[in-house]
Amino acid sequence: MHLYLTRHTWHQHEGVYACGFCYGGNGRVLSGPDLAMHFASASDEASLFRLLKAVNGQFAVIVDREGFRAAAVDRTRTIPLFYSDGGLADQPYSLPRNGDIDNMALLQYRASGNTFAGKTLYKDIRQVPAAAMVCWRNSGVQTLQYWTLLCRHDDERTATVEEVDECLHEVFQRTVENIGKRPVAIPLSGGYDSRLIAVMLKQHGITDALCYHIGHPGSDEERYAREAAEKLGFKYIFLDGEKLAAENTASLDDTDFCNYYQYVGDYTNFVWLYEYYGLKRMFSAGYIAPDTVFLPGHSGDFIAGSHLRKGCISPRSSTNALATSIVLRSFEYRAGVRVAKEVRDYFKKELAGGHTAVSAYQWFIMQNRQAQQIVNSTKVYGFFGHQVLLPLWDNSLVDLFRTLPYKQLIDCTLYTDCVKRIFSKAGLSTERAGGGGRPAKLPRLAIKRMLPKAVANRMVSIGDETGEYAMCQPMLRELVDTGCYPSARHFTSSNEIIKDWYELKALRRQSRNGCQARCTAKACGGDSF
Repeated sequence: MHLYLTRHTWHQHEGVYACGFCYGGNGRVLSGPDLAMHFASASDEASLFRLLKAVNGQFAVIVDREGFRAAAVDRTRTIPLFYSDGGLADQPYSLPRNGDIDNMALLQYRASGNTFAGKTLYKDIRQVPAAAMVCWRNSGVQTLQYWTLLCRHDDERTATVEEVDECLHEVFQRTVENIGKRPVAIPLSGGYDSRLIAVMLKQHGITDALCYHIGHPGSDEERYAREAAEKLGFKYIFLDGEKLAAENTASLDDTDFCNYYQYVGDYTNFVWLYEYYGLKRMFSAGYIAPDTVFLPGHSGDFIAGSHLRKGCISPRSSTNALATSIVLRSFEYRAGVRVAKEVRDYFKKELAGGHTAVSAYQWFIMQNRQAQQIVNSTKVYGFFGHQVLLPLWDNSLVDLFRTLPYKQLIDCTLYTDCVKRIFSKAGLSTERAGGGGRPAKLPRLAIKRMLPKAVANRMVSIGDETGEYAMCQPMLRELVDTGCYPSARHFTSSNEIIKDWYELKALRRQSRNGCQARCTAKACGGDSF
């Protein structure tokens, strides 16, 4: 098996290559050669499988021994791995490919902004799914899931605020030991997750951290972020999204930006702009030290149940209700019949297997959205050469929430109660920006998805607090100029513009008439730009 390990720093021991870190049984952080030695103790697939189930950390591992070849990533796919008949890589661009597009993966991307677990936009390049191990055998390649969020009713157990609080303190004790004496940066918002990280770091001895927020001056998001940083005694930097956008609407052919979108996209995901340009500004201003560790709160409340209310999910949700929720509420864009059937088949299988409707819904989103897209977006920090830690995705915290009953997950009830208690003791506001409005009614969502894009465009209000809509205007012009968009109103959000632009780049559809190199109606179920 040919290895193309060019993006990250890998360490090898007895045919085992490892990258990242994990926490040892004694609380010690294992990284570098120690991490490779830890995984090298596995002598076959079964022992590696057991080891992976027990490992808590952010890592990728490759075994390349005679008669034993495997690759695995952590639960959130923080260090992606890709493979083809030509080898295994930590980025897909080194792998040989014949250029054939995976039409099903393309449909998934068009519906959600990313390919589903295990896929890329190209047929002959695959990836290792989150919490999975891929094994190369004489009979072929097999994917084994070593962990899932799925559970049965008998697995459910209630937990107390005190248990969550205790778990959080254990998590952040490990996290602070991992940070050591390195500087800390926290992308701070007005929500709970990032402010919780800031509070817990302070309580565990971090006295000097840089907090920053990109947005609109005077907004609730900015106000809560600023108040939290000031209350905790941390340095605070505010970047005006509108001004940031005005500085960064230059050529999309800029070498740094081209490298960035390829680094994050990897034939699987669209990319965010405001965080890239915000970090670039802070680096150029000298705000970020070379060894700074970033601790974002990306989707930390997902595991606590934040998607259940917006998805209108209950323990009694049927296969059709679950699939409809994914297609119309979770997916941001239009999904064709083939993707809808794929989603429905997934829920039919999991419910028939005795898993709860709630856990099946949570696992689908975690595997196909959180790991593939949300956690993937944290690669922006790695692009600039910095480590990222995700304490709210620590195994012990995730496992605690995994088996909670619905009543403690809906509206993030248990999580919210715990966070409010922690914030109150720290003197922070228990309010949060945004809040949760009532979910839109399904008929309205369905009708909106069926409308011509130019009509739907006039019905939506495209907010631009971070400046992302202004930043993506060059992308919009390129989509129109190449014929991918029939007009400058062929979108319903800035994310959709970026998503379609990345598809254009990733699949090299450069000619004006050829952006009609879209999939045929037969191949793509009628879906296109």
